[in-house]
Amino acid sequence: MTSKNNHSVWFDAQALSIAVFVDSLELANKIVLRAADRLDKQMDDKGLFPYEMERTTSLHYSAFIMNAFTIIAQLSEKTKTNFWTLETKNGKSFKKGFDALYPYLTKEKVWTGKQIKEFNYADGYAILLVGASKLKCKTCIDFIQKNEGDKYKPSMLGLL
Repeated sequence: MTSKNNHSVWFDAQALSIAVFVDSLELANKIVLRAADRLDKQMDDKGLFPYEMERTTSLHYSAFIMNAFTIIAQLSEKTKTNFWTLETKNGKSFKKGFDALYPYLTKEKVWTGKQIKEFNYADGYAILLVGASKLKCKTCIDFIQKNEGDKYKPSMLGLL
C-alpha cells in the first residue's frame, strides 16, 4: 500500500474491487480518491511513470500500471468519483497516461526506455479497448485486429 510504484496502484485496484463487491461505496470512493492522489504523484508531466521507467522492462511496467488504473477507472463508475474524467490538481489524468502510452502500444513510435526483452503488445490490449470505449479512440481496435490477424476473434473472447 505504501510503495511509490505500480504495487500501490494494484493494491488500490484490489481493495477497490473488494469494497465494491461488499457494497461499501463510501470506502470505495475513498480508495478512488487515494488512487487519484497516487496518479498525481506517480505520473510525470508527460503522462509517463518515472518509477516504471527505471525498470529493465519499462514499457511492460508502464502498461502494467495503466492496467491497474484501468480497473480503478472501471470500478469508479460505482462511486461518486469518475476516474475516467478526473483531472488532478497538477493536471494528471487517465487520459493523459493513455495518450502518452498510445503511440508505443500501437507501434507508432519506438519505445526508447529500457526494455531488455521484447514487449508483448497484447499487454496493452485492455488499455486500447477502454481507449476505444471510454476515450473514443477510433484506431485502437484497428491496431488490435491488425496485430492479432487470424487470432483476433479468439483473443477478444479472452479479454471479455
